[in-house]
Amino acid sequence: MLQDSTLHSFAVDSLHECLVTTLFTNDMTVYLLDNDTFDTLQTILQHWYCTTGTKFNVQKTVLIPIGAKPYHDAIILTCQLHTDQPAIPAGVHITAEGNPVHALGAFIGNGVLETTVWTPTLEAIDATLSQWNKSHPPMKAATS
Repeated sequence: MLQDSTLHSFAVDSLHECLVTTLFTNDMTVYLLDNDTFDTLQTILQHWYCTTGTKFNVQKTVLIPIGAKPYHDAIILTCQLHTDQPAIPAGVHITAEGNPVHALGAFIGNGVLETTVWTPTLEAIDATLSQWNKSHPPMKAATS
């Protein structure tokens, strides 16, 4: 449905078709260009829902604007992908510059530094290892 739709999405040099979506278990990432409309995507997903019985959870939907910073700012300000398009539904979260979104084990977004995102996790691991080290664990497991 998505591949045969009017969505333009991203051209990838090594692919013969445009990259419209990636799917993994119950997670879907859809790539839209500024001339694509969120309404078109919603119509396709509603048709998919009616056909398959799956459900599109708008409350979990996150939009990550890609492109120049003025474009990001305009989307956040107007809640529109383009000025002549309808507003993006209120339940859709639009990420701001520097706010990471967790997708398939990676943190993605505009102005997101991977080291900043992973620092708290690495610090928590270090703290746990330091605590374990206080009990002086043996280097080899005990054998019976």
